Amino acid sequence: MTDISAWLLHERLSEAIEYPAGSEEAALAMLKFQDDGQVWLACTPHNWSNIQLFEQFAESVGVKDGYLCYRFTPQILSRAISKGHSGERLLEVLRAYSMQQDASAQLLAGVEQWLASYGHVRLYTGVTMLETVDTAVMRELSATTSLDEQVIRALHPTLLVLKKAANERLSEELKRREHSPLIHDEEVYGPE
Repeated sequence: MTDISAWLLHERLSEAIEYPAGSEEAALAMLKFQDDGQVWLACTPHNWSNIQLFEQFAESVGVKDGYLCYRFTPQILSRAISKGHSGERLLEVLRAYSMQQDASAQLLAGVEQWLASYGHVRLYTGVTMLETVDTAVMRELSATTSLDEQVIRALHPTLLVLKKAANERLSEELKRREHSPLIHDEEVYGPE
């Protein structure tokens, strides 16, 4: 079934990872890992599902030599997951194409870490509260950010009420330290 017929029939195509027919070199040419952390995708119809996936989870940084160029950041991954996208398919694709490319190991490890740490820290708007998954994460935040200056009251070892202005400041500090905080914005998600 083609993409168009699936769309017309309201059916979802299989999301199995597809490799181009032909040699292993042709498969590897579909996705290239760069030493600077970028990933290049061949702009071909066969690679469309991967392009859609990268558009959700990565920052587009241009076109080079006929390849679409992407870079992963904690902020973009966090935004994609907040919109309900699952990172499992992304990891499957990265693992499948990274087998034969040396530049991929560090990038793959970074993306896995960012996805695994998503939601370990939560910031609430309306009343500014910070919740961590456990006390070890809270201790790490106290040691590496300006958290202690922002605390109004500790409700629990993993739950703090913070000054109103702390939300943006802590969010930026966490992102600079490669955390992916889950931010509950009452205007977007409603009260919990």
